[in-house]
Amino acid sequence: MKIFPILMTALLLFTTISHAQNIVNIIQSDQVQAVQTNEGLVRRLTGNVHLITKDAEIRADSAYHYVDKNEIEGFGNISIVTQSETIHSDYIRYDVSNEITSLRGQVIIENESTLIYSASALYSFFTEIALFNDPIWLKDSTGVMRANSGIYFNQTDSVAFFGDVQLSDSTQYIEADSLFTSRIANLYELFGNVLIQDLENKTDIQGQYVYADSTGKRIISGDARLRRVSGEASDTTWMSARNIEVNKVDSLNTIDAIGDVISIQKNNSARSDTLRYDENTGIFNLRSAPIVWYENIQLSGDSIDIFTVDDSLKSLHAIGNAFSVQEDSTTLRFNQMKGNSIIVNFDGDQVDQIHTLGNAELFLNYTDDEENPDGAISIRSTELIIYFENGEVIDVTALSNIDGETINESPDLSDFRLEGFRWNPELRPIWPDFTFEPRFDPIPVNPPFIRSLPTATNQKNGEQP
Repeated sequence: MKIFPILMTALLLFTTISHAQNIVNIIQSDQVQAVQTNEGLVRRLTGNVHLITKDAEIRADSAYHYVDKNEIEGFGNISIVTQSETIHSDYIRYDVSNEITSLRGQVIIENESTLIYSASALYSFFTEIALFNDPIWLKDSTGVMRANSGIYFNQTDSVAFFGDVQLSDSTQYIEADSLFTSRIANLYELFGNVLIQDLENKTDIQGQYVYADSTGKRIISGDARLRRVSGEASDTTWMSARNIEVNKVDSLNTIDAIGDVISIQKNNSARSDTLRYDENTGIFNLRSAPIVWYENIQLSGDSIDIFTVDDSLKSLHAIGNAFSVQEDSTTLRFNQMKGNSIIVNFDGDQVDQIHTLGNAELFLNYTDDEENPDGAISIRSTELIIYFENGEVIDVTALSNIDGETINESPDLSDFRLEGFRWNPELRPIWPDFTFEPRFDPIPVNPPFIRSLPTATNQKNGEQP
């Protein structure tokens, strides 16, 4: 749903609706004066004014009843009670025939679940829709909302808010340029500079558009960013893409990201065109020319799966045109491995082995006892396994159809590349210098003004305010 249709709907519902003459009954007034004016017959009511129409019971310090126009103008300590809400203000202009009232001065609209405060409002008793052109402060049993202007739909308990929108409750903080929410369905659509801090799930979301509903579904588009913290602050996952979708199944999330996807965890980072993460399995599926970096290793392939357990990296699986490059920290030469698939296994935070299957090729640089370059070895086999200890190669195993050679030291080895070589440190994502901080000050927990309010029950019983 877009904001424009919401506005059109509200305007249509506010279109003048002509009803049969709605009689105004004067229940009480300390003084009544009837005068003939340019606007026809006017009853001037002064002191403890109490009026009843078909839709509402109205009290005021004073009022004018424009008999020929069937309008009421009220002044001072206004209260309007209907079957579904109570309204307070300092001034009203009420078109009785069309059931539309203009309210000004410390306006409060309350029903069983909601309190709304503003400086002015336009309200339809027929549609139970309120339009606000001044800042709004709304409170219900869950939290508070504010905005620069908006629309409230009482019958559906929905709102469309515009300008510096904020929402805060016990589970989340939200801000956006505009918002539509059906509070009965617990559905939100947010537009422009959206920020969601999900306190319950330790997840932050930012984008230009966000859809969220009661199932846990989140659709984020337009510079979509997501940050999730699991346990310790170091167990943080960062993700950005053109579009991100989060779905919840049995309290666990599945995340799908599309378009220029970047993902970063505490010890690895990746780029791809699409990504899926399943919180139940702990697996990241990267597709469309993905690249994964871990310390001084770059892994690429047609697809890559990242396997994690309790947010700790366990293995990387590259399938199709798999290529692994490790930059030697001493010689700055490149150890290279390629094949139909490559599996990188981890033991704790260290690479344990790299296993290549199908058309496996290896180019491995050697160093002497003084860590100087000392030649290389080139191996081709159906299957190759490299074993590591403390980040260094300690053994190589080749299985079936083995072919290889030892290469003497030469400066030319620095430039040796296996076919399909990829090394792109300039593409490697780093932790962004970005914080999911609110743009606005916290929403005041207290309303913007206080006025003495008679209870709706007392008014309906005929007691004086």
